[in-house]
Amino acid sequence: MRKLPLRAMVAVFGAALALSACSASDEGDGDVVTVATSANYAPFTMVETNGDLTGYAIDIAKEMGERMGVTVKFEKVDYKSLLQGVTTGLYDMSDGSVVYTEERAKQLDYTHPVASSGSVAMIRTGDKGMITGLNATLEGRRIGAVDGSVQQQWALANKDELKYSEVVAYTGPSQAILDLKNGRIDAIVYDTINALYFAKKNPSDGVAPVGDSVNPSIVAATTKKGNTELLDRVNKALDEMYEDGTLGALQVEWFGEPLATPASVDASKPYPLAPTKSEH
Repeated sequence: MRKLPLRAMVAVFGAALALSACSASDEGDGDVVTVATSANYAPFTMVETNGDLTGYAIDIAKEMGERMGVTVKFEKVDYKSLLQGVTTGLYDMSDGSVVYTEERAKQLDYTHPVASSGSVAMIRTGDKGMITGLNATLEGRRIGAVDGSVQQQWALANKDELKYSEVVAYTGPSQAILDLKNGRIDAIVYDTINALYFAKKNPSDGVAPVGDSVNPSIVAATTKKGNTELLDRVNKALDEMYEDGTLGALQVEWFGEPLATPASVDASKPYPLAPTKSEH
């Protein structure tokens, strides 16, 4: 099992591209395109107190909409419905919470990635002496994960080896964190960057990531399989955002620094830091 230290994962961005696009027959400024978002993966997609969507992924979607000449319409759904909706064509694209897997790539087309992340144990800070990560210290404990996520897949695949008693499925991370805080579960298998961000923004909540980050993953948006014209338009806009420094600038805005950004879904290739200003 490949492991990455938490400190190394701070330098990479876990997950976010809320993109939208139109059907192959729709062209021009009149396009209205939909992007499905779970809206609860801070700091990628969040809901403000007034109900507006905000976050790194939301900013990317709006910028790409302008470059593509389309109007972006967001649809808030749970994570599992997000993947199903894009697969069936109910939504034009997913947000950037979709980790690349070969199995998913059989049903969805992936855009160019915007970053990489991993999986980590989120626990109550008072349990740090008893639970030290995604390892044997989870034996006999109840584990939570977002339903349909790569973290859930990892938890289920490693259940026999690590011997936890149960994997509890949640529609979103907020419900899992609430149950963790209230003692209904003992740990969450959570996206590394999401976990680090939550702990930084909510120090009084008493939950934090612990141990090594495992299961390194590349993240991108997705479209319905075979919609190549739409995919090409999105990738062109995304390439422009990377090259002129817009993507890197958004990373600095939301994370305080440019982050390592994969150029493709080939995990063996290096992840260069995204440029933050145009060289032209």
